[in-house]
Amino acid sequence: MDEWNQKWAINAPVLGVVVAKKNIENQLNPSYAYDCGAAMATLAIQAASQDIYIHQMGGINAQKTMATFEIPAPEYEVLCGVAIGRLGGLDHLDSYYHPMETSSRQRHAIESFVFGDKWGAPNEELF
Repeated sequence: MDEWNQKWAINAPVLGVVVAKKNIENQLNPSYAYDCGAAMATLAIQAASQDIYIHQMGGINAQKTMATFEIPAPEYEVLCGVAIGRLGGLDHLDSYYHPMETSSRQRHAIESFVFGDKWGAPNEELF
């Protein structure tokens, strides 16, 4: 993990990596990354229903992870890291992260990423 993630994720009871198999029967599976994303999304939903939280992290060194765990390339690809656990109190978290953990969440307006006939142009019928 990069330094940003190490500071908070070190206390997670479960740390893992999401690894995708890029080929099926020696043929490239063009949806391998999407498939892993869908699997992680359903895992996160199920975990949340049991008061367990999942935080996926792009800030990892995929090449080092491949080497450390002897994951065979190019058949497999490390996509991200994942921390799994229950919510802890702010007292277990570096003070640097307190403001982002206690502030209101900000969402982008749907018009900024759902488009109509042209990229970047919102579909006026939807909004």
